Amino acid sequence: MSEISVILENIIGEIDAIKLYDNAIEQSSDAHVIEVLKSIRDEEQVHIGELMYLALEIDPEMASKFIDGCQEAQELIADVNDNLKKDLDSEEDQFVDDEPVLAIEG
Repeated sequence: MSEISVILENIIGEIDAIKLYDNAIEQSSDAHVIEVLKSIRDEEQVHIGELMYLALEIDPEMASKFIDGCQEAQELIADVNDNLKKDLDSEEDQFVDDEPVLAIEG
């Protein structure tokens, strides 16, 4: 098994551990247990960051695709935000003094 495969398998293991901790947190009613489990879960998230760094460091092609994916996501989010802003602006244009500009007859 290649180094990158081992690292990716470990990332999967960390994600599985996070899910297990989240389930245990949801099932517990003891505040002390919940706080300790949250702390452990949060450390697993740090482990994912460390493993992702290693994966991107040893696999430049993966790093390039990762960056491309981040840029695509940023563009999609910007498009959604632009559309939401246009929708809000359009809704504001439909009202004058809190009264609809267009009367809808039924």
